[in-house]
Amino acid sequence: MTLTPEQLEFRKNGLGASEIPAICGMSPFQKPTDIWMQKTGLMPLAIEPNEAMDWGNRLEDAIARAFCEKEGHELFVAPDTLQHKEYGWAMATPDRIIIDKDTGEYVNLQIKNVGPKSMGYWKENEVGGIPDYVTVQVQWEMFVTDTRQTYVAALLAGTKMRSWNIIRNDDMISQIFEIARRFWEINVKQNIPPNPDDPNYLKFKYPNDNGNMLEPTDITTGIVGDIVAIKGNITRQNAKVSLLEDRLKGIIGESAGITGLCTFRTNKKGTRTLRLINEKESD
Repeated sequence: MTLTPEQLEFRKNGLGASEIPAICGMSPFQKPTDIWMQKTGLMPLAIEPNEAMDWGNRLEDAIARAFCEKEGHELFVAPDTLQHKEYGWAMATPDRIIIDKDTGEYVNLQIKNVGPKSMGYWKENEVGGIPDYVTVQVQWEMFVTDTRQTYVAALLAGTKMRSWNIIRNDDMISQIFEIARRFWEINVKQNIPPNPDDPNYLKFKYPNDNGNMLEPTDITTGIVGDIVAIKGNITRQNAKVSLLEDRLKGIIGESAGITGLCTFRTNKKGTRTLRLINEKESD
């Protein structure tokens, strides 16, 4: 769901469900520092819209309606951003609220339009096939909205509709809450970066040099020495590998490789590439 400018402004005052996976270190798309920079104004809260996001928004209602028609639930409403009744900084904006056909409960519906690049995180035919970062997100939503279950409806690669019923897990919520609480009270409220060495943070904090040079210390001398040693070792290892590969190519000659060890075949471009047996061959 793309949040409105009003919702984005409101969410400056707390942590939303879509931000929780990153704060817990479970998001493949964002890090805790990214969320901290958004909350402290170093980065904009809104992501510049792109074509994929546009289609995701267009398909969201269609996915919700298709899921409810298939499963027999009643589609109720797309809610505004909600706050926990006790912890106002704990927020969530469920994609939809539905009425469960079996229990009559109001429950959350999380909608995902999963593109090809994200398919690797989903296991469409497994009971627990949703990614961990989605599990964390919906558990937080259940905490904020005080509900006991959430349905996840996902359109996978534009061709397959799959759904899961996620039951509230209070033990998991307690762990998530403690991580989020520390992040909000210490990192955001006290303006302390989660990782002061994060490259995104350093880029914003120090965009340009001031022309001055620092005097060396034992710490900086040690760090530079380690970097030089590691880079030197990598360079030497790469050179050694190159020599060994050339030797192996000479032994193979005009053959296509060595059974069980390597190949040295001509590809479609007319060039020969040496591949060890456990390396992927390319055309």
